[in-house]
Parts: sequence; C-alpha cells; structure tokens
Amino acid sequence: MRQFKWIEGNLQKIDARGLSAEEVEAAFDQVFTLQERRTVPSGCSLQHRRAAGSG
Repeated sequence: MRQFKWIEGNLQKIDARGLSAEEVEAAFDQVFTLQERRTVPSGCSLQHRRAAGSG
C-alpha cells in the first residue's frame, strides 16, 4: 500500500507542475542513464559490457 501512496504522490507532483508525458519520460530516461553509468566499472564502456553479454 505504501508504494501506491508514493506513486500517487509523484503523479500529483507531475500534475501540479503541468509536465507532459514526454517531459516525464525524458526525466526518467535521464535518471536511468545516470544510474546505469554508475554501475559500469571504470574503463569498461556500456557497449563493451553488452557485447560481452553482461549488460
């Protein structure tokens, strides 16, 4: 139940700021990309990890 309150709160913030679906998606993609970068060991590109089958 707690997760639904968190989701509802985020939907209210999106609505209050008047964000479009595209803006929300772009923000999500930005955060996801930043988090993905943090998981890549230094000296190892994401393309290299994908080619090796681990990313």
